[in-house]
Amino acid sequence: MKLETNNIAVGAGLISLDVLIWDGQRVPISYYVGGTCGNVMMILAHLGWEAFPIARLDGTKDGVRVLEDMKRHNVHTDFVSTQDGKTPVIVQRNFINKDGIPTHKFEIVPSRRQRRLCRRRG
Repeated sequence: MKLETNNIAVGAGLISLDVLIWDGQRVPISYYVGGTCGNVMMILAHLGWEAFPIARLDGTKDGVRVLEDMKRHNVHTDFVSTQDGKTPVIVQRNFINKDGIPTHKFEIVPSRRQRRLCRRRG
């Protein structure tokens, strides 16, 4: 049910690609918009607000996945560039802890440039 509203939100901050993985698996379960700003924009759009994030992502498949997820959930992408920025990737690993309780942990995936620099130093 879409609510009629005149509420408009403009946001800037962390917008990332969240990659959900069941621990022990190599194949991700799903990809979603994440980050503080990304989450707020997605929630507000779901509640019927006109949500406009301001972001500079990259043109990689990660940036495209973020952009497509925003559009799929009615977040306005007028102020999102995929030409001159970076798309942070945060992996959420879901697992059962030693007490049998489902939990998760987060990992920030280094950018391609950071991975190249680490290999050179190795």
